[in-house]
Amino acid sequence: MFDFLRFGTDGEIPESSMVEDDSPLDGEIFSLERLQAQAAELARTHRVAAQKKRGFDLLARLENNKNELVNVYRALTDAARNEPLTPSAEWLVDNFHIVEEQLREVRQDLPRKFYRELPKLETGAFENYPRIYHLAYRIVADTDNRLDAVTLEAFLEAYQNHSPLAIGEIWAFPISLRLVLIENLRRFAVKILKARRDRSAADRLADELAKYTGKEFTGRTFELLAENFDGGRLTDKFSQAFLVQFAARLHEGDDYIGYELEKLQRRLLSEGVTLEHLAHREHNRQANTQTSVANIITSMRLLSTLDWRDFFESV
Repeated sequence: MFDFLRFGTDGEIPESSMVEDDSPLDGEIFSLERLQAQAAELARTHRVAAQKKRGFDLLARLENNKNELVNVYRALTDAARNEPLTPSAEWLVDNFHIVEEQLREVRQDLPRKFYRELPKLETGAFENYPRIYHLAYRIVADTDNRLDAVTLEAFLEAYQNHSPLAIGEIWAFPISLRLVLIENLRRFAVKILKARRDRSAADRLADELAKYTGKEFTGRTFELLAENFDGGRLTDKFSQAFLVQFAARLHEGDDYIGYELEKLQRRLLSEGVTLEHLAHREHNRQANTQTSVANIITSMRLLSTLDWRDFFESV
C-alpha cells in the first residue's frame, strides 16, 4: 500500500574508502591562520608511499559522479515544470553548464598516466589517494567550498614550509580541487533530490488523507503511517523534510485534520522533538545547502578563470 512512501537513497552510488558516510563538506569555516596551521600539521603527518601506486580510481569515481549529477539534474528539471524548486536546486539547474565544463576539463587534464605518477598516501583515511587530492579535500571542507587565490596559495606555501610538493602535484592541484568540488556537489545534489521526493511523498499522503471527512478521518493519520512502517519512532521512519511538509499540509485542513495535527505534535514530543524545532532545523538545512551549493558553483567559476601558470610559479 502507498508505494510512494518508500524512502531510500534513490539510486545513490555506494561510497568506498574515506567517503563512506557520504556527508557533504560544509563544516566549520577556518580562518586563514587556522588553514595554514592545518596545512603544516598535514605536512608533518603525511606518509607518502615510496613506490608508485595506481591508487584509488578517481577517474572512475568522476564518471560515477557525473552520471549521478546528470540524473539529479534531469529529475529536478522535470520537477520544475510542475512545481517551484528550492533555491539550492535552482542553483544546480541554472548553473549546470558550469558543472559540465568542469567535468570536461578534468577528463582533459588528468590522463591516467599522469594520475599514476602522483605520489599516493600510504596511511590514514586517505590511504591510496594522491597526496594533493587530500590537500584539496581539506581546503574545500574547511572553507565551506568558497575558494580564492590568496587562500589557496597560502595553504600550499604553509604545507611546503615543512614538506615540499613535487612539480606534478602542484600542476594537479586545480584538477584535484575540481574533483573535490564535483564530488561534494554530487553529495548535495543527491540529498536535494531526496528531500524533494520526501516532500512530494508527504503531499501525496496528505492528499490521501483528504479523502476522509468528519469522523471517518479521525485516527486515520497514524493508521496509514503504521500500515506503511509498522509503527516505531516517526523521526526514525520519516525524514525531517517529510515531517515538516506533512505537518504544513495538516495545518491547512479542517477541525478533524487539526485534531490529527495535535496528535502528530504529541507523538513527536514523546520522541523529544517539536514541530517548531523540526521546521527551524529544516529551514536552516535548506539555507545552508543553498549557501554551500552557491559556493561550489562560484569556486568552479574561479578555477576556470585563474591564471594557473602564475599560481604555479608563485608556489
